[in-house]
Amino acid sequence: MILFIILLSGCTNHNEIKSRIDYFSGVKIPAEAEILYSYIDSSFGAQGHGAQYTVFSFKDANEDFFTSEYSYGGQHYWTSPEGEKHYRETFSGTLNFAEGRLPEIEVSNVSHLVEQIEIPSEFAPNWDEEYTYFIENLTIMIYFEESNTLIYIYLGY
Repeated sequence: MILFIILLSGCTNHNEIKSRIDYFSGVKIPAEAEILYSYIDSSFGAQGHGAQYTVFSFKDANEDFFTSEYSYGGQHYWTSPEGEKHYRETFSGTLNFAEGRLPEIEVSNVSHLVEQIEIPSEFAPNWDEEYTYFIENLTIMIYFEESNTLIYIYLGY
């Protein structure tokens, strides 16, 4: 009975992780994606909008996922580099993973988060490996082609 409860809570945790990703980014992670590692900031200051760092493994590259639609219907505020405050109620589009190198500011944001929350080295990004990436507001996704792993990062606010 105890083993059953432990297994059931593990499944629930995986569903909660994927549901949170859908809630904050509109991205639906495929069911076959296995969660290798996940961190969610649930500290008092995060108030439910804390950072998330989750590593998924794919048996095969899921081409449909990398071009799927996303739609985030929550409320979102941000400040532009010019200091102007913006509000958008809905974000939507197509996941278009870009090739090349992640912009340096985003590499810095990811590296800072990895250090701050002490991500184990085996789950930290290997910037020397070939990858594609997707950035939309507070969401960064990095897909490492050689290892078939996807790192999902929500920077929180």
